[in-house]
Parts: sequence; structure tokens; C-alpha cells
Amino acid sequence: MEFNYESGLGRPDLVIKDKKKRRVVIMEMKITDSLESMKKAGERASKQLEEIRYADSIYAQGYQKVLKYSAVFYRKSCLIGRCEE
Repeated sequence: MEFNYESGLGRPDLVIKDKKKRRVVIMEMKITDSLESMKKAGERASKQLEEIRYADSIYAQGYQKVLKYSAVFYRKSCLIGRCEE
């Protein structure tokens, strides 16, 4: 598991690598100040995952499957979204 290491054009918040099965989970996380703003923050996180191209360097390392998720937090609430490949 790696936190905030350089990948693509930036630094994803969390990267979990399964070296044996050659797959990776990348997560971009946001914290909001209201329940109402969670959905919009999730969209921003998903957009960031795509625009900054975090998965590019993962594929260059030989991993075959990359799953990308956004996670948004407000107090005890959490909204998880999966980005399409």
C-alpha cells in the first residue's frame, strides 16, 4: 500500500497493489463541509483521476488491471464512486 506517491501527472491519495495478481486500486479522496456538496466533490475526484492520468504509470509498471475509486467524506458520511475504464 502506498500513500501520495507520484504517479502520472500527480499524486493519488491511496494506491493498493496486488503484485501477485498484477492489479491495482487507486483512490482519490475529498473532504466536504456539507452533505449537499458530497456528490459534486465525488465528481471532482473522479475527474481528477482521469485528467491527471494516475493509471498510466501503473500500467507502465506491468500491472494489468487498474480500478479507480473516489471517496468523499463529510463527518461520519462517506460516498464512494467507481470510475469507468
